[in-house]
Amino acid sequence: MLRGGDLCAKNFPAVLSKLQTHSSLVGVRHILDDDAQGLLTTKRFQQHLALLAKHGLSFDAQFSLQDISATQALCKVLENTPELRIIINHGGWPPTSNTSAAWQVWQQNLTLLAQYPQVAIKLSDWEMQNRTYSRNDIQRVLVTCLETMAQSRVMLASNFPLNTFSCSYAELWRTYTAQLGLSDSTSELLVHKNSAFWYQF
Repeated sequence: MLRGGDLCAKNFPAVLSKLQTHSSLVGVRHILDDDAQGLLTTKRFQQHLALLAKHGLSFDAQFSLQDISATQALCKVLENTPELRIIINHGGWPPTSNTSAAWQVWQQNLTLLAQYPQVAIKLSDWEMQNRTYSRNDIQRVLVTCLETMAQSRVMLASNFPLNTFSCSYAELWRTYTAQLGLSDSTSELLVHKNSAFWYQF
């Protein structure tokens, strides 16, 4: 179970203790978004990230990899807390065009994070950038992530129920498993085994 949590709150340690009464707890997500750089450089936030690491829990980081300052702040966190597992949500929102300057920034920051082995990336939320996204859009991002990170650090996921803005849950997973030209072994890693490892299922 992945739970939302306010890592800015003074009482987060107490909240975390309550969450840990559920044996299924595997990690915590705090939506960083535009506040990512400010939050990641806050002492209390950093202390609470270290607390997650102490308890063997992962942190799901939701922010744009087009945000250079936020990415640099996350790198600092990773250097100071190397035992913390971090999963970048929604692929760090890659731009829709791979010929844009924004794509270059996204790719550079992806490469920067790839040097930290405790970082993985989860690809989903296609519909929030482009309601009419195609298989090729997914493939372009996926290939870049696989070329930048090891296969064992990339996951395919849905953003259910928001994915239904563009297609059904079943249609999305059929695209992943049958339309991206993946080998059976790679597909098994991306849709199941990697998630089981990173989220300790």
